[in-house]
Amino acid sequence: MAGNSRQFEPRHDSSRFAPYTPNPQNSLPLPSDRMAMLRDIISLYAGNPSEEAMRHYHEESVYDDPLSFCDTRYKIAGQWYGLPKAFKRLNPKEYEVVENESDEVIFKLRLEYTIRGIGATKLVDSLVTLKLDPNEEKPTIRYHRDQWNEKDHRIIWEPQPARRSGRLEMSSFYPDNTLDGIQVRHRPSHEELGYFFEEHNGNRLAKVAGTSELLREVGGD
Repeated sequence: MAGNSRQFEPRHDSSRFAPYTPNPQNSLPLPSDRMAMLRDIISLYAGNPSEEAMRHYHEESVYDDPLSFCDTRYKIAGQWYGLPKAFKRLNPKEYEVVENESDEVIFKLRLEYTIRGIGATKLVDSLVTLKLDPNEEKPTIRYHRDQWNEKDHRIIWEPQPARRSGRLEMSSFYPDNTLDGIQVRHRPSHEELGYFFEEHNGNRLAKVAGTSELLREVGGD
């Protein structure tokens, strides 16, 4: 279904935007419709999902970050509506638009988050690429990629010795290249086991977000 959106996968060299720390004073101006889209996307990062914000995504859009791969708007909605369940606090501190082309908007984002149940607060700097549909009059996202801390986020998941509890739980995020019980390293594309886990996470989030009726109205089977 979402094969058409995968062709929009960003191909730029993300290293040219390093470091990913935003400098708001250097942010490029955007036309009003793109600025409205950007504000709504940042509101999603703040843990404030809405149907209005989700309308910026094409029905067959792709969301792609180090921990999940969602290939419909319905699954992407599950990602955003599920964030408040995982995080006690989400605070987008600042952003910088670094590129504004006919088919994409790229911005740097500094996000402060507090993990629910653990209480640890961390900062992550990311590079967010929004590939837009050139055939739509209003800005419509076909591919949303989020890369963290100057890394190519596409990864291989390497299971380490099992914990006594028999479960693998997330104890930290990508900045230190580890997940509890899993070692993370780079890979060049969405292939093999890493892609399976990313897509599995995206599929699962759509089912556990707890807003199924609204999400189905936004888009889904």
